[in-house]
Amino acid sequence: MQWTFTGEIERFDGPGGWYHVDVPGDIGDEFEHDGFIPVIAEVGVSRWETSVMPKGDGTRFVAVKAAVRRANDLDEGDPITVTIRRR
Repeated sequence: MQWTFTGEIERFDGPGGWYHVDVPGDIGDEFEHDGFIPVIAEVGVSRWETSVMPKGDGTRFVAVKAAVRRANDLDEGDPITVTIRRR
C-alpha cells in the first residue's frame, strides 16, 4: 500500500534540527504501533529509505534529508508532496 500527501517542510528546534514533513493524521492512523515504521519515500526526483517516526504527541513525521532538499530545491516552509510505502 502507498500513500501520497502534501505538507510543509518544517525544522525541529535546537542545534542540528531535522527538516521534516508531518504525516497527516488519517495516514498516520494506518500504522498499527507507535514505533518507527520503515518506508520508501519519494519526493520529486528523489527516492530513499527512511521511517515514519512518532513525534511524541501522537503525530508522525518523515525526515527530509539534505540530499533530497538539494536535489529538489526545497527549504524550510516550502510545500512538499511525499509518497510513502512500507518497506
